[in-house]
Amino acid sequence: MELSYASPAPLAQFGEVFREGGLLLVRHEATLPMRCVLCNGDAAPGQGPVKLIFTWDPSFRVTHESTLHLRQTAVVRAHLCAPHLRNWRMGRVVGIAGVCISGLMILTGAVVAALSDSSPVPRYVPAAISGMLGGFVLLTLSMFLLAFKTRTLTCRKIYGTYVHLADADEGFLAALPAAPHGYVADGRK
Repeated sequence: MELSYASPAPLAQFGEVFREGGLLLVRHEATLPMRCVLCNGDAAPGQGPVKLIFTWDPSFRVTHESTLHLRQTAVVRAHLCAPHLRNWRMGRVVGIAGVCISGLMILTGAVVAALSDSSPVPRYVPAAISGMLGGFVLLTLSMFLLAFKTRTLTCRKIYGTYVHLADADEGFLAALPAAPHGYVADGRK
C-alpha cells in the first residue's frame, strides 16, 4: 500500500513536463522543450533557456486549508524565440537600470535638500524635492516595466514538486504528453 504523504510525487515516475487542459505541469528544476513557450516558434539559436522563478502561497487563495503554509518556490527553465527573448531581456535591463537611476535621483535629492536646508537661504530645496518625487515616479514606472515586460507564464499553484502554469501557447501544450490517466493536477489519485 502506498501512502500519498510518504511517497514521491506520483507524476515523477512518468516524466517532468505534462499538459492538463490549458495548464502546463512542470517539475521543479525541469527544462522545457526547445520551443518558445509563448508562441511555439523556434527557440532563439545559440541561446540557453531562461530561468523563470515562480512563487506560490496557498493561503491567499484556499480558505479551507491551514493558513500556516509557507511560500513555495519553483524554478523552471524555458526557451524563448528571438523576439520574445529580446523583449524579456530588454524589460530586465531597462527596468533594473530605471530602478538604479531612480535610487540615485532620490539619494541625490535627499542630500541636496539636507545641505540646502541647513544653509541660511535654502534655495535648492524645491528642486531637490522635485528630483526626489521624480525618482519615486521613475521607480514606480521601472517596477511596472520590469513586471510586465518580463512576464512569461502565470503560476496557478505549486503542489509537491510540480508547478502548474497558465498562458503557455496552445501549440506548445499540444506537443506535450497529457498528464497520465488517473492523476490529477494536484498529484493525488
